[in-house]
Amino acid sequence: MPLSLLDSKEQPSRPVVRLKASTEYPFLKRVCLVCSRLRKIALPHLFRHVLVLPGQLDNLLAFTSTQKLDTHVTTAHIYLNSPSSHEQPPWWAILLDQLTNLTTITVTAPPHIFAEITRIPVKTQDAWAFKIAEQSLQLTCAANSTYAPYEAQASPSLLTARPWHTLHVNESSSLRAYTTYEYFLRTPPSPISPFSKPLSSLETRSAIRTLLSTIRHFHFTAIFPSFNHIGTILEMAEGSMTRLDSLTFQLLPKPNSTILVDALEETGGHIDVNDPWNEFETSLALVAVSALGMSRSNLTKLTMEDVAMEGVRDMIERIVTEKLVEEPDLGWAYEGVGRWRRPHGHTTK
Repeated sequence: MPLSLLDSKEQPSRPVVRLKASTEYPFLKRVCLVCSRLRKIALPHLFRHVLVLPGQLDNLLAFTSTQKLDTHVTTAHIYLNSPSSHEQPPWWAILLDQLTNLTTITVTAPPHIFAEITRIPVKTQDAWAFKIAEQSLQLTCAANSTYAPYEAQASPSLLTARPWHTLHVNESSSLRAYTTYEYFLRTPPSPISPFSKPLSSLETRSAIRTLLSTIRHFHFTAIFPSFNHIGTILEMAEGSMTRLDSLTFQLLPKPNSTILVDALEETGGHIDVNDPWNEFETSLALVAVSALGMSRSNLTKLTMEDVAMEGVRDMIERIVTEKLVEEPDLGWAYEGVGRWRRPHGHTTK
């Protein structure tokens, strides 16, 4: 997967350019070295996906401009490690203005950086308990759409810069919080949970309503979050994502992951492993109940990626299916591999 597209790894981190560039595009890179004519043909394919590291945006855009690649870049992954709100116009405005066919923007950054991107205060009072280094947020809009020239004054937020239809968030791991007293009351720093809370700024409320009303696909990744936090995320989705067609969750590590073992070692074994698993089981039921509620609008697909973990696959399938079939008129059916579907437009009688 290109670095500018967000995969579902457990903990977002600074992208490593060398590994991806040397393994995914060796043929195109070699073609570029043969002659100028082949280089001209290969470059648009080689630079469809770009990575922007701190301080490199100007150099990247100068290169895409001189090589006539501006209209060929479709996805961009931006890694931020410090605030940039003092820069005007903001980086994302410059990016969208020059790369006119950009359809996917992924941002990986420490939690507090997302406050300036979304223009919403991120709750960090419990950040010490989670010790989350980076999180990721990805926005995608339709390809081949005609957008008006970008105007920072008319749209001062990345959230409203395009009619985004897909929102993918990776909040990283909550495991370290399980060492604290009443861990279930801790609030993780989240780029999106403030979306569901009352906001004082009219401009901010308008931006959030605009974003959430256009989202058709919502993908949420967080490793062993508390069920209270999942409830907050689902409240936002059910209450504001009125056009949502598909909902995807990943709440467990990948099958070959060592994240749980690593957390136990790092905390000196001060995590009761039953706690995160109990939170996960309760979260499953919450997801299924919310899916029933959203079925009365547009939701037709629910995906639980955690069925990849063989030891809990049967439990996931049982809990989610039992909840979804409580209202048979909605038409939910299990397709296998963690996917439940219902016919579009199928509503209660």
